Amino acid sequence: MYGAEFHSGNLIKLSDRTEENIFLPVFFEELKAVGLDKFFDFPESKEPLAWVEEKKGSYLFYYYNGELLAKVKKPSGFFNEPKIVYASNSVKELKPVDLEKLSEINHPYLKKLEEEAKEYIEEKAEAFKDKANFKVVSYSGGKDSQVVLDLVFQVLHVEDFLTLFTDTGMELPPTYEVVKETEEFYRKKTPVFSIKTAKNPNETVNLWKAFGPPSRMLRWCCSVYKIAPQLRFLEEKARTEGNKLTSVLTYEGTRADESQKRSTFERTSPGQKIFREINVRPILYWNSLEVLLYILTKGLPLNKLYRYGFRRVGCGICPFASPWSEFLLWKFFKEEVRDFVDVVLSYAENMGVKGEEERKEYLQKGLWKERSGGLGLNTEEKVEILESLTELSAVVENNRENFFEWLKVLGNVEILKNSDSIKGEVFVDNKLIPFEFKKRRNGFEVTFKNLDSDSKLRRRIKGVINKSTFCAHCTGCEVECPFGALTTHPQVKVRTDSCTHCGKCIDFIDTGCYTAKSVAIHIGGGSGKKTMKKGKGKGINRYFTFGLRENWLEGFLNLQENWFRDNNLGPDQRKAFVNFLKDAELINEKKEPTELSRLLSKIREKDSNLVWQVIWVNLCLNSGLFNWYSRKVTWGREFNKKELVSELQEDTGIKKKTGSNAVNSLTNTFDNSPLGKWFGEKVSRTTYLKRGIENPNLFAVAYSLYKLLEREGIEKLTVEDLYSSLQSGPYKHFGLSRRSLERILRSLKDEKLLSVDLVADLDNIFLYPELNSLKVLEIALRKL
Repeated sequence: MYGAEFHSGNLIKLSDRTEENIFLPVFFEELKAVGLDKFFDFPESKEPLAWVEEKKGSYLFYYYNGELLAKVKKPSGFFNEPKIVYASNSVKELKPVDLEKLSEINHPYLKKLEEEAKEYIEEKAEAFKDKANFKVVSYSGGKDSQVVLDLVFQVLHVEDFLTLFTDTGMELPPTYEVVKETEEFYRKKTPVFSIKTAKNPNETVNLWKAFGPPSRMLRWCCSVYKIAPQLRFLEEKARTEGNKLTSVLTYEGTRADESQKRSTFERTSPGQKIFREINVRPILYWNSLEVLLYILTKGLPLNKLYRYGFRRVGCGICPFASPWSEFLLWKFFKEEVRDFVDVVLSYAENMGVKGEEERKEYLQKGLWKERSGGLGLNTEEKVEILESLTELSAVVENNRENFFEWLKVLGNVEILKNSDSIKGEVFVDNKLIPFEFKKRRNGFEVTFKNLDSDSKLRRRIKGVINKSTFCAHCTGCEVECPFGALTTHPQVKVRTDSCTHCGKCIDFIDTGCYTAKSVAIHIGGGSGKKTMKKGKGKGINRYFTFGLRENWLEGFLNLQENWFRDNNLGPDQRKAFVNFLKDAELINEKKEPTELSRLLSKIREKDSNLVWQVIWVNLCLNSGLFNWYSRKVTWGREFNKKELVSELQEDTGIKKKTGSNAVNSLTNTFDNSPLGKWFGEKVSRTTYLKRGIENPNLFAVAYSLYKLLEREGIEKLTVEDLYSSLQSGPYKHFGLSRRSLERILRSLKDEKLLSVDLVADLDNIFLYPELNSLKVLEIALRKL
């Protein structure tokens, strides 16, 4: 990473001196937005007028000619204004930056960057010329893809690459303007140049209503609005040319300093979605200033959003947007984003936030960004799934799609009896699975029989049920099909002559359907077999006000079944502890010690931390209270009981007293067991810290992963899944960093407990179907 230094004449000169912070050009639109026109005179010029430094924290530092011009406190969201803390008295008038001189002093430095990037582009084009259907410039209208397009344009013939803009339907007007301006800019040089557009066929705001607002936990929008339309476009183009899409060489503007994750990217790496994608990142190691100076000194089109003060451009409303971006959004583009804001406000009202001012505060604080399930969504579609050892049944209300059409992806279907109650068979992986189907007034009932413990089959059956119930025709699973056998828009159609029943249209997400995952209700105790049925915080208050205490667990692990006749707990304490034992999977419904209980009793003598970490995993999976805490309270957060009670009420609809009892159970567990030092450390009389474990026992991590296999049938996943889409797993359970997780995964590979492929973005984890969580602990016992 390189920095810059001020040069005479209010210029910035790029340097090889490392800087922690980068200065960026500022235009008159941003200066007016923060109120600096009240203190300084400046023209409405095309050229920048000043420079801004964004240090970590809540302030912006504006400079002119090397002197601090103003210090501005950033607003906290949509409805607040910036506050000018300091404004220079020595500067009165601001003059535009001389772009010719700016170009002159930075030309040697930028030329060196440019030539190296062009060589890299040419090198990769040659290396993959016989391996890719298309060479694509992924163009977003942002500054980084603007530079990559210019570099590729200089190196490759226009006929040899495709410039593709993926329109999410949430772009702001300046983005559409710069796409048009860029097309015209390069057409003047080469008339055949064009920018192609890929877009989801659905109206974007309608999908917001169907899915619920995207959030940091439910980031369905990227797959539905970006990945799926892009891949659909490329597949159709390949088909038009009489080919099958097998591989694409994509030049993209990803840069290492954009995020911690991107800082770990390789400059060229394989991606794996439907086809083999090779991602080439020519400007991976450029910083923001280098990118903007390249654009300004070359006279390239610049998205006007940067003039307003946006540091990054893209979707107007985004759960990852900063409060600074939201302030600018509401100031300049209120009408353009109002429909999406209305969806969020409607969601807030459904969550019980009734007053107009309270709903505005809900939006302002970004509480919608933490949504992790379907509470607060007015979904008419419902499904209740029940399982036994040999059957799986579902009752569905208001299904959106034809069950039998989706059933075709599972296997070959034969109808044996067609009347009010349909009987049939589906042939799946050399198994004949009978089913009975009955049409209801507003839905249907279906029962699959003669099932065994095959978790993958059960998960796929549930996926078909979920797809039938919730399908919003978003095309997200359509592009997963490697054989073009599936169409989902405007209606679902499965071509049985080309469907191989590979399951990829189901296996790509744990519920089998993006909409199903987004509207799912996760809170609930017990076995977790019932899903997506709205409730009132079932299982939240199973422990009265008591916590899981270390001496109670010690007594049980020592005595096992004898504990039930030899303990000194009071009646309510005993009931609470029995519920803890059930949720920790240490006893069954008959109150008999389980095999896990006997294993942990032996492991305790060698590593008590592993015992508690396993128990924590099970509580997070089975207990409504601990499941809620593991998903909703972020790592590194300090909290008090009052905050948690309020949040628990909002999420579950329970009464304040019930919520208070539940939170007391939680904190009492932290106060009286080793779990507190990791997951709820008491830092003051009223405050706790959710710290996490950076180095959990590697067998506890394996246990957490194999619980995913047992419950969801997930044999293959990525590291990214654990940090984004999945509601359980090692990150949700332990809070460990990506680097620590990858280190542990490699150790588990050495222990032959799983297989991993951790190279750049190809971060696949493969679990062994012959293993399970108990076998992991048996191996641990032998090795401890």
